[in-house]
Amino acid sequence: MKWLATLLLAVMLLPWSCSTEKIELSREEVLFSMVNRIPDFESFMAVDELITFQKELVKQDSNKVQLIERGNTPDGEIIYELQVGQGSHHALMYGFPEADDAVGAMTLLFVAQDLVNNAITSDFLDYTWHMVVCIDPEKARLNEGWFRGALTLTKFAKEFFRCPRAELPEWSFPTSAPAVKDRPVGAQALMDIIDEFPIEFVYSLHNSPFNGVSFTLSDDIPEVYAMLTKILSVETLPLGEGNAPVGTHFVAPGFYKVTLPSDRRVSGMVIVDGDDGLPQGSIAQHVKQKRGDALFAAIETPYFWDPRISDERSANASREEVFSEAIGVYNDTLNFIRTSFTALQDRMIENRSLFARALEDLLLQEKKEPFVEEGTATMGDFVKATIENKVPALLALGQYLRLLEAEQKAAMGMLPPEIKRALEESHSRFVTLSEQLEQQLDYSVISIKRAASMQLMAALHIMDYLQNRQDGME
Repeated sequence: MKWLATLLLAVMLLPWSCSTEKIELSREEVLFSMVNRIPDFESFMAVDELITFQKELVKQDSNKVQLIERGNTPDGEIIYELQVGQGSHHALMYGFPEADDAVGAMTLLFVAQDLVNNAITSDFLDYTWHMVVCIDPEKARLNEGWFRGALTLTKFAKEFFRCPRAELPEWSFPTSAPAVKDRPVGAQALMDIIDEFPIEFVYSLHNSPFNGVSFTLSDDIPEVYAMLTKILSVETLPLGEGNAPVGTHFVAPGFYKVTLPSDRRVSGMVIVDGDDGLPQGSIAQHVKQKRGDALFAAIETPYFWDPRISDERSANASREEVFSEAIGVYNDTLNFIRTSFTALQDRMIENRSLFARALEDLLLQEKKEPFVEEGTATMGDFVKATIENKVPALLALGQYLRLLEAEQKAAMGMLPPEIKRALEESHSRFVTLSEQLEQQLDYSVISIKRAASMQLMAALHIMDYLQNRQDGME
C-alpha cells in the first residue's frame, strides 16, 4: 500500500505534530499500523451480520466492549451503541447516515475489533469510542441486494434505496420550528449519547456513487483543514466538486462548512434562521448547542471512480451540447416517473410504503435548467455531465422500478394493466440507460478497504489533533 505510506508521510509533516523525534515515530507506528491492518473485505455485511459481529465482540472482551440498546423502532429494529474503551476523551461515530452509506459500518467494526486486539492504539488515543454501526437498520436492509458479489453501477442502481430526506436521523434533531413530528429512533439514540457524554468529536460516515472525497465540518479550524488537505493531496481519488450539501457552504475543493442557509423547506424539514449560524434540525446544530467546543465532521467517499473526470482532451463537442444532452436525460426521466407515479399512486397497494415515500421525496426536485455556457467540452466535462445527470436518473429509475416490483408482489402478480405497462416501460428505460452508462463510463470500483482507510485515516488524525489541543489547554 505505497499510497498509504506516502499519505502518512505527508501528514507527519504537519506543523501541529509533536516536537520530539521519539513521539513522531510513535505516532507514525500507531496510526499507520492501525490503518494498514484494515483487511481486504470481500463484501459488505448485511444488517443481521453487523449485529452478530458486535455481539461476538462483546463476548470476546466484555471488559473493553459494551453493546447498549439505544432504542427500538416501530418495526422491531434495535439501535445499538457499541462502546469501546474507557478513555478520558469521547468520540461518537455512526454508519449508514443514509441507507446506502455502507462503508462506514465496515470501518467501525474494524475499529472496534482493532481496539480490542491492540492495546497500543487505545493507549495512544485516550478515547472512549461510541459507535452506532447502523443508525437506520430498517432502511439499510433495503440496500442489501448490492452488498454481495461483484459491484457494478447497474447492480447498485437496481438494488438502490435512499431514504426520504425528512426521515434522515441527521436531520431530525430538535428545532424551534415544527420540523419533526415523529423523530426517528436513530436520531434519538444519537441525541442521547451526545447529551449523556462529554462528546468532543462527532463523525458521520457517508458514501456517494461518483462524487469524490469531501469533508463537511462544523468549525473553521485551520490545522484540521491543513491536515485533511495533506491527506487528500496524495490520494488518487478525486475531490468532491458537486453542489454543497444542504445547510453548508463551499470552502475549498473537497471542503464544506456547516452554515446558516436562508429560510426554506427541504422535503418536510423546516430550516430556519438561528443565532448560532447553524441549520435548525441538524445533528451539527445539536452538537454545537450541547457541546460547544466539539467538532462535527462528515466524510463522503465514492463507490466508483472514472479517472477521465480530470481528462483535458477534447470531447469533440461543445460544453452546451454535452451538458444539455445529459440534463435532457435527467429531466425526461424524472418527468416520466412523475407523470406515471402521479397517475398510479392512488391505485397502488404500496402507495405509502418506504419506496413510495422515497419517490415522493425524489420528485420534489425541480427540473434542471438548460446549460448555456460556451466553449469546447473536455472529456472531463463529458464524464462530469454524465455523473451529475445520467447516474441520478438511473438511480431514480431503479427506485421506481423497485416500487413497481413491490406492487407486483403485493398484488400476487395480478397487476392492473396500467401498472403493468408502467412496470414494463420502467424496466425498458432502466435497461437502456444502464447499458448506455456502462459503455460511456470507464469506471473502477473503489475497494471497501481503500474507502475505509480514507475514513479512518481522517478520523485518527482529527482525534489526535483534538486530544492534543484539549490536553494542552489543561
